[in-house]
This record gives sequence, structure tokens and C-alpha cells, in this order.
Amino acid sequence: MKLNRCGKAEPFSETLVLQLMQEMPPPHRYILGMTWYCCERVGAICRLRRTDCYCGDRPLKTIVIGRSIRKDRTTKEVPVTPRLKRLLLEIKPTSSEWLFPAPRDPEKPISTDTYRRALARACKRLGLIGYSTHSARRGAITTLARKGISVAVIQRLSGHRSLSGINAYLNTDQIEVDAAARLL
Repeated sequence: MKLNRCGKAEPFSETLVLQLMQEMPPPHRYILGMTWYCCERVGAICRLRRTDCYCGDRPLKTIVIGRSIRKDRTTKEVPVTPRLKRLLLEIKPTSSEWLFPAPRDPEKPISTDTYRRALARACKRLGLIGYSTHSARRGAITTLARKGISVAVIQRLSGHRSLSGINAYLNTDQIEVDAAARLL
């Protein structure tokens, strides 16, 4: 569990992401949604340019998250699903080059710290402990694994370089371990 910015963040469930999105104001709710639907780190989502997601005011069919904004310095393509498209249609891009411009300086992207504080406030209002900005990425990857999606497909969607990197994200609980043991 993550406490005081130490430890491993608990993964969000899809239900919890939707509750938090209702609790958070724009643009923070959109950043959370993009982090979930793209299985991406919040730092890369905050640094997306408008043109990474839109052609004019229409969402693209694929979001290209460039290597210059990703932690592992690899480019990642994310298909725009119906849910992600609905989210993109809710976002009202401004004239800034950034999808999420900084509130005080639209010439810069929103900072991850600004988003972190908004998420922490929303979690506190909902009585949630142990979650962080990484909880959406961990939760999305865990959710896909629990739905039976192969690790190779999850690797491609999440942008992990190796299968071993995904293992740190897969959250298992005792109920799953017990159910697996009963299959033997």
C-alpha cells in the first residue's frame, strides 16, 4: 500500500475510476480517464499535445504517445476505443498546443504535481487510502489481465518493453490464488 508517497500504489478498479472522474473537475477527470484508457503514466498524459489526439476538433483513430514524453523513451500507439472517443469528445481543447495546458500558463503543459494534488483531494473526499497517480495504470493493466487478455497484448497496449515489467503491475489477491488452486 502506498502511504506518504512511499510504497506501491493500490490499483483502481473501473468502478473507482468512474467514481473519481465524477468527483474531479476538468481537466483532472480527463487526465485520469486518459491514464486509464491508454494504460499510460500520468507524466506522458500531461504532456500530450492537442495534435497527438485530434485532427482539428475531431478525435484521431489512434493516439500516438511520442517517445520524447514517455519514461521508457519508446513511441506507443493507442487505439481510440468508443469509451476513449467519448472522453475525447468531452474535452474541449483550447488554442494551446497542449491537450492539458497549465492553468496559469497555457504555453506549458499541466504539471503532474497539480494533477496529483487534485487526485489526492478526490481520494480524501471518497475516503480512499493507498492510491496514487499510478493507480489508474496499475488498475487498467490488472483489469485487462483479470478479463483474460494475454500478457503479450497487455504489453503492447501498456508499452512495456518486456513481459517481466508487466508482472509488477499485475495485482493478485488471495481470492484469485484460492480459485486457481481449486482448478488443480
